[in-house]
Amino acid sequence: MNIEQDKIAIKFNEILDAGDVARIDNYLRQHPFLFEHQSFSGTSMLHYACSWGPLESVKRLVERGFAVNRPGPREGILPIRRALTGNHPDIVQYLIEQGAILDTENSAEIPFFNAVI
Repeated sequence: MNIEQDKIAIKFNEILDAGDVARIDNYLRQHPFLFEHQSFSGTSMLHYACSWGPLESVKRLVERGFAVNRPGPREGILPIRRALTGNHPDIVQYLIEQGAILDTENSAEIPFFNAVI
């Protein structure tokens, strides 16, 4: 891992938390490595945004090319699972509209998942 890139990614997480799409766009232009960056836990920026929201951040990342069905490399978790565990029905709905796959085998233990299906 590159410590400098990790610092940039942490700052990007703060921008995602704010849902400021203009800043998201600017930061991605300045730091294109973020499209492929994986956190120490093996998740992408889209995984992070799906976990914490807001929806505006998730939408912008998907619009910019983040894949809704790309699993995290360590655990194989899809972004929609992060939205389910974070209890974000708006993000779950958006991801489904964008073609996200519901992982029925590995998500059944999440109470919110059972409400979705």
